[in-house]
Amino acid sequence: MQIRFINNGSDEIRIYNRGDFFLYAPLSSVNKYQGKIKLKTFDNNNQNEFIIHPKKELIVYGQINNPESYLSPFQRGDLDMELIFYQMNGKMLYQQGISFDRKTFTNYYDPFGIEKKL
Repeated sequence: MQIRFINNGSDEIRIYNRGDFFLYAPLSSVNKYQGKIKLKTFDNNNQNEFIIHPKKELIVYGQINNPESYLSPFQRGDLDMELIFYQMNGKMLYQQGISFDRKTFTNYYDPFGIEKKL
């Protein structure tokens, strides 16, 4: 999955290379699955942190750990995903309502607008 972090603020943002995700049925607050996701660059570079400079964006690749555990809901396409990433300063970035299906993972940039998440 491609993820685009957009920093509309005036300070650089530093995020860890790992985050969490939760899968849930639309219009429900009950989590059906949860797991870990790792951020990588497109050249498969393993960085511990990523920096999003002010008024810039960063596009990375999100790789789900143990993807075979989520194959059934992925194939059904009936769940939504929430992504959570952690900044070096302890704050969280999150995005809800992402369809957990093949189309999302192959054709979509998930946009994180950081200015409103701080």
